[in-house]
Amino acid sequence: KSGISGPHKPLFKTTEAVPNTQLRVHKVGQIQMSVTNYGYFGSQLENSFLDPETGTIAPSCQFPAGSDIEYLFQGALWVGAIVDEDTLVSVGTDGWQHIKEMYPDSGQSGAIQKRSNRRTDAAYSEDAISVADYISVYSDTLTDPQYVPADDMDKRPHEPLNLKVIQKSYSWDYSYAEDFILYDFDLVNIGQKRLNKLWMGIYIDADVLYRTYSDNEGGFDDDICGFRETVPNPSGDFEDTIRVAWIADNDGDPEGGSFTRESPLGVTGTRVVRTPNPDLRYSFNWWVSEQDQPNKYDWGPMKEENERSFGTGGLGTPEGDKNKYYLLSNNEFDYDQIYTGVDYTEQGWLPPPANELVRRIAAGYDTRYLISFGPFNLDPGDTLPVTLAYVAGDNFHVKPDDFDSYDVNDPDIFYEKLDFTDFAVNATWAAWVYDNPGVDTDGDNDSGKYYERLDDDGNVIERIYYAGDGVPDWEGPPPPPPPILRYSTVPGEVTIRWNGLETETYEDLFSQKQDFEGYRVYMGKTLNRNEFALLTSHDLVDFSRYWYDPAKDRWFLTEIPFSPDSLKTLYGENFDPEQYDDSTTAFTDPQNGEEMFFVPVDFNRYFSDPRGLEKSYMDEIQAGTITKDTGRADFPDNYVEIDGEWYHKYYEYEYTIEGLLSSQAFYFAVTAFDYGNPENNLEPLESSQLGNATLVYPIYSADQVEEEDASVSVYPNPYRGDAGYYDDGYEPGDGVYDKRIHFVNLPAECTIKIWTTDGDLVREIEHPGRLSETDSKIYWDLITRNTQAVVSGIYIYSIESDQGTQTGKIVIIL
Repeated sequence: KSGISGPHKPLFKTTEAVPNTQLRVHKVGQIQMSVTNYGYFGSQLENSFLDPETGTIAPSCQFPAGSDIEYLFQGALWVGAIVDEDTLVSVGTDGWQHIKEMYPDSGQSGAIQKRSNRRTDAAYSEDAISVADYISVYSDTLTDPQYVPADDMDKRPHEPLNLKVIQKSYSWDYSYAEDFILYDFDLVNIGQKRLNKLWMGIYIDADVLYRTYSDNEGGFDDDICGFRETVPNPSGDFEDTIRVAWIADNDGDPEGGSFTRESPLGVTGTRVVRTPNPDLRYSFNWWVSEQDQPNKYDWGPMKEENERSFGTGGLGTPEGDKNKYYLLSNNEFDYDQIYTGVDYTEQGWLPPPANELVRRIAAGYDTRYLISFGPFNLDPGDTLPVTLAYVAGDNFHVKPDDFDSYDVNDPDIFYEKLDFTDFAVNATWAAWVYDNPGVDTDGDNDSGKYYERLDDDGNVIERIYYAGDGVPDWEGPPPPPPPILRYSTVPGEVTIRWNGLETETYEDLFSQKQDFEGYRVYMGKTLNRNEFALLTSHDLVDFSRYWYDPAKDRWFLTEIPFSPDSLKTLYGENFDPEQYDDSTTAFTDPQNGEEMFFVPVDFNRYFSDPRGLEKSYMDEIQAGTITKDTGRADFPDNYVEIDGEWYHKYYEYEYTIEGLLSSQAFYFAVTAFDYGNPENNLEPLESSQLGNATLVYPIYSADQVEEEDASVSVYPNPYRGDAGYYDDGYEPGDGVYDKRIHFVNLPAECTIKIWTTDGDLVREIEHPGRLSETDSKIYWDLITRNTQAVVSGIYIYSIESDQGTQTGKIVIIL
């Protein structure tokens, strides 16, 4: 790439440098999504795309996390403009010719950068916006045909806009922000010509399905999509504007009349939350794409006045720069897909498709959509900022038989059964996190849009903000940060340890208070947050005080919680808040006559559960030899060194889980939660289980193996093909490469060899290696060194290490 001496010289990539294309995965929240540095989103549901941070298969757009339910095949950035007299469009991919026209630089300068606002993350940065920021830079200026082949429709090589894209994507694990990802784009004109009437769009090909990782056939051809302009505000006083393009499975894929864990019940979509021009125009277009018989099945809605040939033989997929630009800029809002059978010719639309195609499209098909906005004029050196949200919502499908009522000629009955509630709430929070309502960010005395609630006399009761001041905030109220976990194991038992100094002294940026309330410990078989089981909960003993306003005839909670000692200071040494626990047993303050009652915050279980958490140094704390004072230089007795790190003894905790099977790993997580923000009517917030979830096998570590002189163990042995290991959670899937035989109690370094009884080498596995799961455990996927599946029989194994050689037999019955 040549240097840029000024803003008017175009970026140019030569054929000598290989673009450093990369993929990263947002995985801290409930929506887990792959992003790239080449204008592309998702992973095409290909098992070959791996998350480089974990080495596991990258989700495309999985929701909820750990469910293996995907909502995206591929998505891409599209940008089009008029340059001189030419119409040019550059795309991350087009979905038909699979042309990619955006690429990063070569080497490290083209790599995706990560930042995190979590201090425990290796990528921690004070400049981070979210728990996981991914920043990449790419452009459309590469013209080498080995990367950007000529467009078959335009019959010419790629003509770049000379556009550089700075892409930043943000994700959080907070309960109100875990169901969306914010994408912030800066489009920079690095060419020498003005980009006139520029339109930007996001192209989405969803393919909503349960991903098996071994067979993703089917599930892609029954999607429905649409556009939602507004939703009722929870107050019922007005409609919230959300402007979200959405796509979902048509019926949630029930089986036997019931929804299952494989049912895609949710919905995902794209919302624009920031552009430099509040008066810009929007377009929403959807189509079904069919290359085998385009003149018959490739179709999408189209206004009669805009009727045109897309160059593919159908009315759906646009090909060539001019057709793509038309779709970006046509200012159409297509009716929702389920209304395909309704005749809208009186409103200026072309007639519905032929009868044999109507239901096939209307009831769900291989659907794509494009949400776009513009126009903008971008002079050389200028930058266009745009912020989008990719949003997910749960429980879109309510009942397994709702789709049975779908009538292609009367879709309203089915449409009214779809539940946009969770989707709309998340879309609203996405806009609020970007720009906090009621916050005057730039100090110009404008805190955003609001409405006023009036009493019967027309007096203002309260002012409710529903939009920000237009200046980005990029934050919401956070829960306390989860602690870093450590653990120790012996067969059948796991002890989780952590230090809570940072968690318990964290100051909420919104309330300016240390609002820590407690910890919760969870255990789960998978990284699906909904499948984590609560093991124990620990919280401070405190109470929320509700007070009665006779003028409004309402009870209010507007203060932070009170400890028992603080209540005794206010109301006397013998005051017991548990005697006044609801409005029927309210306490009257003798000083001012105010009525109030008191509700425990959470369980009020502060080391009261004998099976709960333990403070590691409780005896010393009670004796007063360990205090809360910090600073190792000033209070050396308060600190202890563990594995080369110094920890404050007062904040050291541990929790032991017994009775586990040594053959099965579990994820363990410790969350932290606060008491909420009563002043802003915000419920208590809890960090996500995914924030520090750690996979632990209740077995000896390699060090313990050596200390205990433990023998290698193999399970399951015998291995039975009909045992249902996948259903029981012992195997990750039911494909050929998903089978598992585990070797435990291994030394830190060894070589495993598996032989037939005739002495033929079947497989050799190095430990540690890609099949290792801990420093003392590895698995064999029942694949031979010739990449073939093994057959039933008896096999001999040997474990060779510096500690000697161990041998044994494995029986496989398939």
